[in-house]
Formats: sequence, structure tokens, C-alpha cells
Amino acid sequence: MKGQLFVSIFWLGFLIAISFFEAPLKFQAPSVSIEEGLDIGRIVFYWFNKVELLLLVALISFTIFSKSKSSLKFQIILGILVLSQTFWLLPALDERAMLRISGELLDSSYHHSLFVVIEVMKVLMLLILASKCLKTLKLE
Repeated sequence: MKGQLFVSIFWLGFLIAISFFEAPLKFQAPSVSIEEGLDIGRIVFYWFNKVELLLLVALISFTIFSKSKSSLKFQIILGILVLSQTFWLLPALDERAMLRISGELLDSSYHHSLFVVIEVMKVLMLLILASKCLKTLKLE
């Protein structure tokens, strides 16, 4: 349970720092163009996604070897969210970013808004997981 708690809180902090601070703030820097910001974002989110996949595996591994499986359904939801980003949403956003970087003007799409919604959902899942772990640890 302690491993699940650590991974949940670590992941939560990492998620908030990257998705809700780094990502929007880089576009506030006057010396960073939209194209440069998109290019930086592509790299950051590519590697952040790989870290999230590792954290997901760690979280599920800790659950498999723990006594309590009560948080498994939240981990499954979290897994579905991360895998949908990995195999569908991030590639779509990457393709749009590359088109914009190459100079194409694009119509707006739902992809970015959906990405934000999924990031918020991941925050909620990680908060729920961390709180379930804390409750279980208090009962032990």
C-alpha cells in the first residue's frame, strides 16, 4: 500500500507540474514562438507519456502484490486514459503540431480540449487512489 501511495502522489505532482504549469507557461515567454513552444511540448509530452506508462506499470505491480485490490478499478480507468493518450490522442496532437510548425494554419479541433479533460480526469483518479491508500494505511 505504501508503494501505491508513493507512486500516486509522485505521479500526481509530476502531472500537475508538467500539464498545468510547464505546458501553458512556456507560451508566456516572450522569446518563445508558438512553433518553438509546440516543438518543445511535443518532446516534453512524448517523454512524459513514457514516464506515465512506467508509473502505471509500477502502480499496478504494487497492487498485484498487495493485500488490498480495492483501488484496482481506479487504476484500470487511469490505464485506459493513459493508453488512449498513448495510442490515439498524443499522435493526433503531434501530427497537428508538426503541421503548425511547418507553417500550416489549422482549424481548431477538439483534440486539445479532450487532452485537458483527460489530464483533469487523471488528476482525479490519482487523488482518489492516494486517498484510498491513506485510508487503508490508517486502518492497518
